[in-house]
Amino acid sequence: YSNAIEGQKTVDNVTLVVNYIPTDPTHEYLDKKYDNQEEFQITIFVNENNEAGRLESVMLNGVLGSRMLNGDKDSVVTMTYDFVPTEVISYAPRDIPPVLRRGDFGVGSDGSIDYPQYQPDQATGNAFVKISASDIDNPSGVDLMGIELVDQQAENTNIMMTTTGDLRLYARNATTPWTRLYTSGEADTRYLIKSNNLSDLTNFESARSNLSVYSKSETDNKFMIGPNNLSELTNVVVARQKLEVYSQSETDAKFLQAANNLSDIVDTAIARTNLGINSTLENDAKYLQVENNLSDVKDVATARTNLGINSTIENDAKYLQVSNNLSDVSDAAAARTNISVYSKAESDATYVPKTTTVNGHALDSNVTVSKADVGLGSVTDDPQLKISANLSDLSNVAKARTNLGINSTIENDAKYLQVSNNLSDVADVDTVKQNIGLDRFKQSPSETMIYPSSGQNPYRITIRPNGDWGTWRDDTGTWEPLKIVAGGTGATNKKDARLNLNIPAAYKIIPDGTNILGWFIENNESGFFSSGSNLVNLPNNDPGWWVFEFNVHIRGGNNKPAYGIIKAISNNSRIYSIVLENGNWPYGWVEVPQQNNDVHFYRVFLDRHDAGSSGELVGNRYQGGVQKGDFALYNEYQDGVSKVTLRCSNNEINKYAWLQWDENGSLWNVQNLLNSDLYFGPPSVRKLHTRHATMLVDGTATPYYYTFGNPDGRRSVTEFGTVEDGWIFYGQVNRDLSKQLDVNGVVNASAFNQASDRDLKENIEVISNAIDRVRAIGGYTYTLKENGMPHAGVIAQEVRDVLPEASGSFTKYVDLPGPTQDGTPLREEERFYSVDYAGITALLVQAFKEMDEKITKLEEQQKQIDELKELVQKLLDNK
Repeated sequence: YSNAIEGQKTVDNVTLVVNYIPTDPTHEYLDKKYDNQEEFQITIFVNENNEAGRLESVMLNGVLGSRMLNGDKDSVVTMTYDFVPTEVISYAPRDIPPVLRRGDFGVGSDGSIDYPQYQPDQATGNAFVKISASDIDNPSGVDLMGIELVDQQAENTNIMMTTTGDLRLYARNATTPWTRLYTSGEADTRYLIKSNNLSDLTNFESARSNLSVYSKSETDNKFMIGPNNLSELTNVVVARQKLEVYSQSETDAKFLQAANNLSDIVDTAIARTNLGINSTLENDAKYLQVENNLSDVKDVATARTNLGINSTIENDAKYLQVSNNLSDVSDAAAARTNISVYSKAESDATYVPKTTTVNGHALDSNVTVSKADVGLGSVTDDPQLKISANLSDLSNVAKARTNLGINSTIENDAKYLQVSNNLSDVADVDTVKQNIGLDRFKQSPSETMIYPSSGQNPYRITIRPNGDWGTWRDDTGTWEPLKIVAGGTGATNKKDARLNLNIPAAYKIIPDGTNILGWFIENNESGFFSSGSNLVNLPNNDPGWWVFEFNVHIRGGNNKPAYGIIKAISNNSRIYSIVLENGNWPYGWVEVPQQNNDVHFYRVFLDRHDAGSSGELVGNRYQGGVQKGDFALYNEYQDGVSKVTLRCSNNEINKYAWLQWDENGSLWNVQNLLNSDLYFGPPSVRKLHTRHATMLVDGTATPYYYTFGNPDGRRSVTEFGTVEDGWIFYGQVNRDLSKQLDVNGVVNASAFNQASDRDLKENIEVISNAIDRVRAIGGYTYTLKENGMPHAGVIAQEVRDVLPEASGSFTKYVDLPGPTQDGTPLREEERFYSVDYAGITALLVQAFKEMDEKITKLEEQQKQIDELKELVQKLLDNK
């Protein structure tokens, strides 16, 4: 059974295997259904989830297509039934039913009131029971005690043992009488022990007779012994006749002997003719011999022509010879052109000659260049400053400094601040600070100060030795809080900082007797709070402590909360909320439903403004902390039409389906709607025999229809198609009660199986002259008229002429122009021939067998020819 059911309209056959007992009621029921071909129903449990308490099952209607009995005396006999589904009734999960256990009479009866004694003739529940020795139902003659089990049968099931004397066990079920169960000691005295290897038999001759076997001496007298190599035969001639073999003398007289190397052939010329070979003289006269190196060729010129080669003289006249070094080229200029090279004269005219001197200096050794050679011939030898003198040979140092625009050391010391003085040589320190912008920095023994600008400004940043730092106001003598935009809190105390940063308070206690709704507005901050039960305006009268969480959304002009929400939790885990709106609490406390609570609403509004759809009603399914699936219900407005969408999702396989209907009651965007069965009405009207109905689904690019029932005079049909392109497939019961499934296009499947059990057939005959019939059938490629697609196959009329059993006919309903007003297509019937390609396969199998028989005969003949040729060749080789 394939568990890939979802989305299928049909299910593959289901194999049912039982340990077969002909008298078993269940097996009798299956045999009756098979013999009468009656339809019945089975339920298959696909998946059982004990943790979730859910059971997935599929319910099928069908018939038994075949049955097969297997087994022998050494194995369990089984019956295999092939259940052929005709209809998928349902496929859906359900709760696992509870297991029924009964024990009406308790356990263990000892005569006390706590353990009641079993009294009725038959128990109505599972019980430990006692059957007295005097009871007519007692098979042993002594008291029996044991267990009686009840399973809604006419009789109960027992297993009992004797209470005194020899230990004996008895058992029975609902359909069999008492049966004695032997203990191991009783079995040892009653049965043969395996380890004794039959030595405990009392009469060996009777045992052999019962088993129909011979003793060793009887076997030796009756049969031949292998090591004697048939020497015990009483008539060798008769034995050879039975085996259809020759004696040694007959074989020597009838066949060529290998040791004679074909010398015992009567006529060698005839033998060579039969083998199609030549004698040595014939071969020498007919073929060139290797040792002659072609010297026995009769016409050398013709041989060279046949081989496409030249003689030595022809090659010398046609090709340049290596030894001539191209001196035998007939046209040197043309040859240079062909290989793209210059002559000597062309090279001299094209390229610069080789350089051998520079300015008259030969390049055969080092070249010494004079001043004139490098353009310095006019340079004189006047006196120059020497590098080694470090300018000490200057004639006028002051003039040299003037020419260079530099000061002396004394002038620099008088004009510039010296590094070694660390700015102590500054003439006006305050002016310097102003010039370099350092007048904003001030110091005192107790602090360091930084002012924002020169002039009168009360703000400064100060740092004190004790670690205090921040913005100080000189005019008020107070610290200035660092604003939020600068990374501060904008406050100088914790409460104002929490208010400015909207940080909730950490579990402040609300005093007893407080009106909490007024207190939260006056308290003025978000946070977490707790209290006892002695408060005014609590959500309810639950005793014990309460915890509150207040979130301020917007403050009013007085900086008090104007909008926000309170969440309250009692010590019994009940949760409430209340909304602050414009400084008031207009909606009162609302209890918040939790996961396992029942929620009751008069009306739920899922509003969204300026959005494509409304809010969604979403349900999630979790298992083991993992979301397995969900559903959503929402409203949207598309193309001027209001629509409601119901979506279902399976998150494990990323699969979903949705159903959408509009304000007019029309279905839209149906996706995966038919993954499971879709029923209209109760089960009693699921099959329509006297009338038909057509469901026309619009709103898509191509409207489609689904027809079922008895349209157009057809007995019973289910058809699917599109209004524009006609029918796609239909299944129907014909007037002759035969069943028919037609597809108007290509069918793809992993397998197509046909019932072929021998038990289903009679008048079985082998197809005769199969090869001749195959010759009468052609294989063709063709184009199908209705869709223009290329195909390959056979012609039904040709098959009908030679194998009518493999040809049939079918009715094709041709669509006529224009549907009726209710959308049902108009059509007329046409009948065409069809081919059962399984019948063609049977024909090809038999043709192959006939061909195989012919090939086998030819192979035997060829084998004999090959053996004879090999034998003749050996004779020739040894001649």
